[in-house]
Amino acid sequence: MTVSAFLRGLCAAVLCLWSVGSAGAFEVSPMRMVLEAPGTGAAGRVTVRNTAPAAVPVEVRFERRFVDPNGTDRYEPADDDFVFFPLQTLIPVGKAQTFQFQYVGDPFTDESRAYILRIAEVPLKQTSGVGVQIVYEFGVAVYIAPPGTTTGLSLVDVIPLSDGYEVLVRNSGTRHAVLGPQGLAGIPGAAARLGTILPASLRLVDNPIVPPLSTRRFVIGRTPLAQ
Repeated sequence: MTVSAFLRGLCAAVLCLWSVGSAGAFEVSPMRMVLEAPGTGAAGRVTVRNTAPAAVPVEVRFERRFVDPNGTDRYEPADDDFVFFPLQTLIPVGKAQTFQFQYVGDPFTDESRAYILRIAEVPLKQTSGVGVQIVYEFGVAVYIAPPGTTTGLSLVDVIPLSDGYEVLVRNSGTRHAVLGPQGLAGIPGAAARLGTILPASLRLVDNPIVPPLSTRRFVIGRTPLAQ
């Protein structure tokens, strides 16, 4: 693929972006994106700004992300699914580098896919002595959502436990759903069903992602449900 073709494909996607992540070495923006495009041709870009007092070597790689019913993540190497540039670079003090990528894997149109773009500081080789190096790494959530895919969240059941409640949430849609700031309370009908569980408990859920056509299990709350 030529660079010009790559850049043309980059302009074809519609991106939904959220937030900026920062650490002692660099800032990354955005931290999450949805690429509104068919499986082929989906493209995006991420900007890394060096906030450290010295130049920072940075490299990127892709992983496919899978979320099981309990919210446990599993990752598989997925560099072959993308072409991205640059693979590695040295970012001067106070400067920024934009990493561009495009999906080139197997075509798909049935449901969205989740990936993680790993952006990591490259450890420097020690020339002498013994020391500890701190290196930073960010994971940017990348979702590829083909046209026509939608989310469909619903509350399936609330099961009392000895130390809280098991809440089952179904996504009947073909696009990954991500619970918003309201957490489980944002699901239609959930606020009334969950009764007197504190709003803070509703927001503090582990891994707010509900994959397409799947059911997630959340364990929350320690206050009684309304009878």
